[in-house]
Amino acid sequence: MATESATRGTADPTRTAVLVRRAWTEALGHDEFTDDDHFFQVGGHSLGALQVVRELGTVLDRRISVRVLFRNPTVRALTEELAAGPSGPLPRTADTGTGLTAGTAVPADVTADPPPSPAVPAAGAVSAAVAGEERP
Repeated sequence: MATESATRGTADPTRTAVLVRRAWTEALGHDEFTDDDHFFQVGGHSLGALQVVRELGTVLDRRISVRVLFRNPTVRALTEELAAGPSGPLPRTADTGTGLTAGTAVPADVTADPPPSPAVPAAGAVSAAVAGEERP
């Protein structure tokens, strides 16, 4: 049997099936499904789908779009799609906590505070104005 590195991205389908079942079990909160059950018919939902692809992306070291699960909504179909795999790990972006999806290009300073805007009053100025106080 060839290794993943020897076949440039082709994963072991048995290992992949185990990983897919595990990710589904975590997202669904149960293991009462077969390899041919539709994810959304056994209790799956969009947030669960995101959880599945994030978990699989982490363990397979690949960026996986949620569309892959939408297009392959059974364990069997998803396993086959993932086992075929890309020709290697895709680049990942840093998790900046901005809510951007994986793979979105993020400027290096995205988490930096923006410069103060002259149109926005300084902290405390609004409450002082409401109270009738003068502020320099």
